[in-house]
Amino acid sequence: MDRTEWRARGRTWWVLRITIGIVCLVTCMFWGLCAFNVLSSRISTDPATDPHGYRLIFSTVLSVPAAAITAVTLPYVVPRRITAIATTILFLGTAMLFVALFTE
Repeated sequence: MDRTEWRARGRTWWVLRITIGIVCLVTCMFWGLCAFNVLSSRISTDPATDPHGYRLIFSTVLSVPAAAITAVTLPYVVPRRITAIATTILFLGTAMLFVALFTE
């Protein structure tokens, strides 16, 4: 391969990495929104905020694919030493959201 091929491959890799980073950021923000909804629904003492519990249920269920997509795209964006810690935090956080769903 000559230099132009290497440069084109490098540019493609960076464009792909930036795109994956945007997907990772959006899904991580969506996971944070789901976590906020679960916790605010669970902590609230006013029954009018979530009378039927749909916000609690749907946010818990939607947090699982959001955490999975974030965990899959995260290694392409951040260094390896941070990836293991962030993935562990995501999955433990999702497990805590399920605990919040099933406890009363």
